[in-house]
This record gives sequence, C-alpha cells and structure tokens, in this order.
Amino acid sequence: MFCTQTICDLNGVKGLFLFMLLLALVSCGNDKTAVQVDCNLDAGPCTKKIAANGAVTVTLDISPRPLSTMKRLLFRVKAEEKDSSLKDAEVFITLTMPGMSMMENRIQLRQQEDHSYQGDGVIVKCSSGKKIWKADVLISRPGNSSFSSINTSFLFRVDR
Repeated sequence: MFCTQTICDLNGVKGLFLFMLLLALVSCGNDKTAVQVDCNLDAGPCTKKIAANGAVTVTLDISPRPLSTMKRLLFRVKAEEKDSSLKDAEVFITLTMPGMSMMENRIQLRQQEDHSYQGDGVIVKCSSGKKIWKADVLISRPGNSSFSSINTSFLFRVDR
C-alpha cells in the first residue's frame, strides 16, 4: 500500500474536516456578479416584512459586532405574526455567497425564553476575497393554521 504519513492522516476525521474546509474556501470561486446588500448587520439587526396569510416580520441579528469570518458567532432570529412572537417553530439559517456554488452552511436555531431563536455558527472566509453573504431564514410551523413555513433572505457584507 502506498501511503505517506500525511496522506494517511487525511483519511481520518481531521483530514475530512480539513478537506471540507478547503473545499468550502476554494468553491466560493470568482464570480463577477454584482450583488447589492440589503442589510447592514454591523450596524444592528435587520427586519423584513413577509406576507404569509398575515403580516409576519422576521428580524435577523448576528453578534458580536463587527462581524468576522472564521469566528464563532451568535445568530438570532425574532419572528412576529400580528405583533405576537412566533412560538414552537423550527428555525434554520443557511449561509451562502450569491452566485457561488458552495457546501451547505446550515445553522439550527433553538427557541429561547423570550421566544427568539438562537444558534451558533461560523461564516467561512472566501479565498477569492468576496465579502457579500446571503442568510436564508427558514421558519417552519407544521400543522399551524396561518402558515406552515416561510423563507426570507438577508444580503449582508462581512469585511473582516
């Protein structure tokens, strides 16, 4: 069997993690598509209104500020329907770069006592230097009469 120590180490869990991280960094490519941000998360939370059988607002916040890549961040979503907090939902955030083919970076959020949803995640650094990110927020409420799921996106910039 042909196997150097370095190649054999790559067959382990550490090697798989390093390979996936390298693939994520390389796969963010060099697309020249111009994308406009609609959210300045370095300045504070961003809110969007969604029509889903009623007025639903979704607020996204990420901390600490200023946002940085390759550091653990706290992602927080607050959702309200007709001025009442959404409870007992499944909430996920999927992070991607617009126009890029990347591995999925999905963060599961858990409901807090104040009915917000929080989870930890990392925004990876793109080797091409791109800084625009898209956070797709998916809120599912199976069996709910007003809506079963909604999805909204936030486009933001990470300079560090």
